[in-house]
Amino acid sequence: MRYIILIAVVALGSCDNPLCACSPPPYAAVLAGSLRSAADAPMGGYRVRPEIAPVAGSGCDAFVGADVQAVTPPDGSFRLRIDAGGAASLCVRFFARDTTTGAAEHVLPEVLRIQTRPFPFDTIAVTLRLTP
Repeated sequence: MRYIILIAVVALGSCDNPLCACSPPPYAAVLAGSLRSAADAPMGGYRVRPEIAPVAGSGCDAFVGADVQAVTPPDGSFRLRIDAGGAASLCVRFFARDTTTGAAEHVLPEVLRIQTRPFPFDTIAVTLRLTP
């Protein structure tokens, strides 16, 4: 009897199907990168934030703010985890603001299409460049 209960608990704990009253596993990706100037110098002290959108047809539509951001250290590096809910792919665009001057936010030209997956999440290398 003890083994039957243990098997039932293990089976319920490993459920990843909404039909069995469990939440599906979250999909995400980790973006590890650096923020660089147009002259390729590291840009420290910038707040980098993404906006995400589902891949719709052949394009990216309806960007919304992701609830993550990172401030770059002097070497310009950053690390962001992008949660995608159940979406297997997303479009991501980026914004950067100098935290020391509070100047207007830069809209960075890169729009990435990324693949997401359940844990363990993929780490994607990204280099972002500020335009002059």
